[in-house]
Parts: sequence; structure tokens; C-alpha cells
Amino acid sequence: MNQETLCAAINQAEKELAESRAIPSENWQEKYQYGGIPYGTRKEAHFPLESYKGKPTKKYGHVVIERLSQGTYETVVYIL
Repeated sequence: MNQETLCAAINQAEKELAESRAIPSENWQEKYQYGGIPYGTRKEAHFPLESYKGKPTKKYGHVVIERLSQGTYETVVYIL
């Protein structure tokens, strides 16, 4: 699902993290605060998780937001 704004893409990532009960141990959104994302490129944020599904973990969260050539944003969230 594509979002029209970077803010909507970040909100989508936050929603997906919350649904998977992944609690970041740092503020990953800072990566997206400045500079925006140029057309046809992506920005990635990788961060340790404090807990995952209610249990302490050593896993990392990964958020990739890509700005497509038509200007919309695609969000991918995964845990490893």
C-alpha cells in the first residue's frame, strides 16, 4: 500500500511495529526528519528492539521507505 506523504509512510511503519508488538529501544524516526527522500530513492532505519511480542529480545527492527518515481511512498517493515 502506497502513501501520499512521508508523514503517512512513517505513521504506517509505526502502526506495523505496534501491531507486531515490537518496541524500539531508540527513536528511529529521526532518520527521516531532515532532507526528505528524493524521487526514485529510499532511506532505511535499523534499530535494536527493547522487546518483541512482549519478551526481551536481541532482534532488530528495520524500516525502509522508498519514494517512487510518481511521488508516492512505499513502506516496508521487518524484524530480524
